[in-house]
Amino acid sequence: LAAAVPGSEGLVLDAALGARLARARRLTDHRLLASVRAVRLADRPLGVDALMSLTGLGARQLERTFRDHVGFGPKTLCRLARFQRVVRVIDAAMKPSWARLAAQHGYADQSHLAREFREFAGTTLTRYVRELHPMSDHFHDAPASGDSPLD
Repeated sequence: LAAAVPGSEGLVLDAALGARLARARRLTDHRLLASVRAVRLADRPLGVDALMSLTGLGARQLERTFRDHVGFGPKTLCRLARFQRVVRVIDAAMKPSWARLAAQHGYADQSHLAREFREFAGTTLTRYVRELHPMSDHFHDAPASGDSPLD
């Protein structure tokens, strides 16, 4: 993700997850697919507890199933989805209140958002906004339900 063209992070993540799930489809449980879809399409952050309720799997079984079929745990998927929601609302013209943006998207505080932004985007929030270009705005839109290999 750090090497992705700014604004294309969601597409990179979708492609990576789709490829992993396609390889693992042999035994991919419909509950796992439903949980990945729910995390991606939710308009608010979902946590591991919500995924446990959705799938009926316990914490360890959910973790093991995700690692086997997705390549990382459910918490990481939830974090990445939350990060993508933030990226989708950022545009070059905004003068954001990072603290307000963090609170609106389920981060503990502004520094929590900043740390995750650096981890997933490889840059700071301010630098990311400064480098946005008007033509990149369409990359911030959520994929249509039929556009993803996970659908």
